[in-house]
Amino acid sequence: MRLMKLGLGANGQIVAPFEMGIALLAVHAGIALADAVLIELTGKRSTAVNHEQAGSTLKKACGRRAKNSDGVRHFEWLVNKKDYFAYGERRVRPEDVAAAQVQLERMVSWVNLTFPDLLETSYDTNATT
Repeated sequence: MRLMKLGLGANGQIVAPFEMGIALLAVHAGIALADAVLIELTGKRSTAVNHEQAGSTLKKACGRRAKNSDGVRHFEWLVNKKDYFAYGERRVRPEDVAAAQVQLERMVSWVNLTFPDLLETSYDTNATT
């Protein structure tokens, strides 16, 4: 995942206008990934309005299929920070952005280990749109 590179300045520090957006991208990537896992397990994505409910649904679905659900905690961390990243009155700090990226990367690692065929890991860099 290369979310951080989008908003890095010359010195490697996150450029202020991008902080909130980068963190929110990590949250939305986690939500999309959770939906992909749920579709894999149940044939349906989450329809919960509250994304926090999707974590519980994901854990239950993993349990029913005897799949490790440890990685769900990374998803739950991300959705618990969603309002702060999207609507918070406090400025999103660079360390919060870094933490969001770490949580997303851990979630991706869990998915790759638990559902090895779910994520496409290669793509054609020469493809035209």
